[in-house]
Amino acid sequence: EVLEHDGNRPVRAIQKISAINLGEEDAGLLGVEPGAAGLRIERVSYLPSGRVVEFTKSIYRGDAYDFVAELRL
Repeated sequence: EVLEHDGNRPVRAIQKISAINLGEEDAGLLGVEPGAAGLRIERVSYLPSGRVVEFTKSIYRGDAYDFVAELRL
C-alpha cells in the first residue's frame, strides 16, 4: 500500500526460495537449534520501467512453512 500510494506499485517480482541450515542468530530468533533446516526467501520487485522498487529477505523455520504456488497459462 505504501509503494502504491507513492506511485511505485510493482508490476512484477522474482522470488527465490532456498533451503538452508539456520545459523545461531536466526535459530535463536526462531526458537530452534542452530543447524536446523530453514528456508531463505528473497524477492526483488520491479516497476513498469524495470527499476527495482523493493527487496525483501525472509528466514523461516523449515518445519513451519508451506509453499503453495498456482500456475496459469
